[in-house]
Amino acid sequence: GGGPRKGGGGGSDPYINFVPLTEHLYTHRHMKHVGKATGKAFFHRLPRTRTIKHELNPVWDDDVVEIDINVKSKLELKYGKFIAITLMDHDDLSVDDVIGSVVLNLKTLLEGVKGERETG
Repeated sequence: GGGPRKGGGGGSDPYINFVPLTEHLYTHRHMKHVGKATGKAFFHRLPRTRTIKHELNPVWDDDVVEIDINVKSKLELKYGKFIAITLMDHDDLSVDDVIGSVVLNLKTLLEGVKGERETG
């Protein structure tokens, strides 16, 4: 994990999880269930990049991660599909640590890319 390494330098074993969020994730009951479902088994079932050992500035430019982003409901069609992207630090001896996360609306993101192409 992110503990000190030999020689006194810090380190991290980062990887990225991708979680497509669906409308059922917005219910309070389900969010409590997701909070309890932490641990290695939960995080390692998600679409993810490879872990880069002992790296504070990771680059995953050669990784390909397949994620199901098909729109499955009227709510997703209207408001967009959301995806949570979480940067994790792998730890062999305990639960992996969350370094940071962001939730993106893919509809808004794609509209921004389309707008840039039309004006650029």
